[in-house]
Amino acid sequence: MKQELRTNRSQIIGFLFVTLAILFFSSIIIQIFLAGIGLFVQGNWGYHTNFIHFFELIPLVLFVLSFFGGNLKTLRWQCLALYFMTVLQYITIVFSASSPYLSAFHLVIASLLFWRSLVTARSSVQLVKIKK
Repeated sequence: MKQELRTNRSQIIGFLFVTLAILFFSSIIIQIFLAGIGLFVQGNWGYHTNFIHFFELIPLVLFVLSFFGGNLKTLRWQCLALYFMTVLQYITIVFSASSPYLSAFHLVIASLLFWRSLVTARSSVQLVKIKK
């Protein structure tokens, strides 16, 4: 009975982890699209700057879930790295006025966020499939 309950809890956590990982990856794609709109269409960065607040903490939630998800611990540090890169995005913008070349890293970090969030989402799907 205890083993069955533990397995059920692990499956729920795995499903939640996969869902949030895919949501974060999808949000990164939308954020890049909104940056394109700000740059090429409207010249207004409001959508881009406001949308981040809807998903910026997802990597921290994933990090916490990785402690309870059994084999998800292999993704633990990737989740923390995603959060760290999100924080670096803020830093590149805040200090862009005093160090304009720092702004160029905003695009580099965005590319890394796209790639790492894709890898994290794919890896979490594979880990949950293996667990079944």
